[in-house]
Amino acid sequence: MFLRARKKEEIESRKKEILDSIDSLYWEKSLKDISMEEIAKKTSLSRTSIYSYYESKEEIVLDSMSNHLILVNEELENIINDNKELSKEELVDNVHKLLLTHKVILKFLASIYEVEKHASQEKIARYHDLTDKFHHNLLKLIERYCPNFNKAERIKRVHVFASVIYGFYPITHYTPKQIEKFNSKEKDFDKELERILKGSLEVILNVVNN
Repeated sequence: MFLRARKKEEIESRKKEILDSIDSLYWEKSLKDISMEEIAKKTSLSRTSIYSYYESKEEIVLDSMSNHLILVNEELENIINDNKELSKEELVDNVHKLLLTHKVILKFLASIYEVEKHASQEKIARYHDLTDKFHHNLLKLIERYCPNFNKAERIKRVHVFASVIYGFYPITHYTPKQIEKFNSKEKDFDKELERILKGSLEVILNVVNN
């Protein structure tokens, strides 16, 4: 039993190494430009060993995004179930900081369909279950903090936010060719992402109208 538990612990530790590696690479590069060799170099594993845990880099990034969503959902549920009543401004700040902590998800959303072409149905299903839970938690937040909204209005705001969130990364982070064309090398892309994300949260949580 001890040996089995130790082996499971080792497997989880190695998988965490792989997932941490993809996170650091994925924010800086497009997935097509990341090789399994690069992923391996950021771990204590060889490229061949990584294939013992994942069949493709797409499956690695899908697992990483699912793990991020688990943490996001846990924090949202803590806010929803907390007896302490936040002001709407505090709520926006908390959710804003939470999503920025896991901002790699915002990049992933823009290329999810390409990733799903090379991932197993099991991992795709797990990811979509977690995104459904994320939307449900947003709905619960709006229900608690915007009680004047009827059900249709709450659902509409979640749908709008869920739609625009897919475009946050592409509209705030130019490709190398766009940077060259618009001479935007001095642009602070991450600050732009923070600004747009916060503005969108203020809209769906009705802060700007108060």
